[in-house]
Amino acid sequence: MAHFVVAGGTSLVGAYLLPLLAAQGYTVDAISRSCEAGARAGICWRCASLDPDEFARLDLGHDYIYVHLAPLWLLTPIIPVLKQRGVSRIIAFSSTSVVSKQGSAHPLERALVARLEQAEQALIDSGFDGWTIVRPTLIYAAGADKNVALIASFIRRLGVFALIGAAKGLRQPVHAQDLARAVVAILESRQTLQRVYCLSGGETLSYRAMVERIFHALHRTPRIVSVPVPLFAAMLAVARCLPRFRHLHMQMAYRMNHDLCFDHDQASQDFGYAPRKFDRPLE
Repeated sequence: MAHFVVAGGTSLVGAYLLPLLAAQGYTVDAISRSCEAGARAGICWRCASLDPDEFARLDLGHDYIYVHLAPLWLLTPIIPVLKQRGVSRIIAFSSTSVVSKQGSAHPLERALVARLEQAEQALIDSGFDGWTIVRPTLIYAAGADKNVALIASFIRRLGVFALIGAAKGLRQPVHAQDLARAVVAILESRQTLQRVYCLSGGETLSYRAMVERIFHALHRTPRIVSVPVPLFAAMLAVARCLPRFRHLHMQMAYRMNHDLCFDHDQASQDFGYAPRKFDRPLE
């Protein structure tokens, strides 16, 4: 039976992938800087960072399947360690941000794109034959994400949600469980070797429609207002005073009217990827 090492075990996708692997009888080492309390059957938690020296000291055995759910740029420094251990299969999670945030006016977003591009290329050029890179779109799950859950938080607090203009930019939210299932399906298909896949959700809807779905999931009548850019910027500045919203900036808001759509037909063809619709956004 195959042995998995999953980095980023406490991530959204990890929360679904680890029990899925354990239920199928695989042995799993889950790596995280903050390990969950209590072990599940078949899962061994390793509280560690992905610092190359610390990772090399972990007793993980050899010839395992490595799934990287942590920030992609943390993979590059440990590639030599993976080679030493005879790892032949790597599934690494990147992001469609590597495409959608190209040319962003925000320096942190441009830096993110550069880090993702460099990390993807490092894996492609690493000499491994058995790599697969996946680029999910906006990930959500059980109200625990930083996208859908953030919108829901604003709605709970204020009872209303503000948009810039029509907010007609198209979105394809993808559930973390569908991404976990995709990992298993990728491993069962040899067509996925040395491929990069965009993994989008099963439904395309406007940003405004996405917000309306979240209102309905909270059992509230949608109360949405369109405001001019200067007023929205002022409201955002106030929200940024709270630690939870400090990371927000206007480039995110401007994208409400930009399409962020990615075709997952190749993934459906190669390994049967069939994500759900965005009809239960908080589950």
